Amino acid sequence: MLPAKPYLRSAEVAELFDVNPSTISLWVKKGRLRPHRTLGGNFRFRRSDIEKLLAKKGELDQERPVEERRREPRFSFNMPVLVKLGEGAYSLTYNAVIKDISGHGLGLEMLDNNGHATQLMSESSHELTVLNLPDGLFKEVVAGRVRHVEEIGKRRIQVGVSVD
Repeated sequence: MLPAKPYLRSAEVAELFDVNPSTISLWVKKGRLRPHRTLGGNFRFRRSDIEKLLAKKGELDQERPVEERRREPRFSFNMPVLVKLGEGAYSLTYNAVIKDISGHGLGLEMLDNNGHATQLMSESSHELTVLNLPDGLFKEVVAGRVRHVEEIGKRRIQVGVSVD
């Protein structure tokens, strides 16, 4: 049952279609879904549009074309890290957790109490640095570009990072 509100978040749409929120981002990128953007850069979907798509669910459920399929496996993680946004005196550091990793990037979850991280990362191709905690498993610093930012709860965000 759809909530009574006129607009839905990506996580709510993903739940209705029984897919991962990253799939919703892919559908937006491919033009299958047309969101509205909030001032913070997050997607919102018109409830009436989603209801129509649910009625014709087969259109989005069709097997994805070969070029859209993940070519490498994604591995689940739960590793605490620090995420640094910006450089020098203007940099901000946030506690985060790596939730999954693949050959092309990683998925992070982090708290964003004041909305600054979401605002910064919503800007086009924002770069960030993932730093290991002092007692962590790896010794390298990972630099990457933000692919997408999704609000997944009150003050919690999910970040897709492309690492080349």
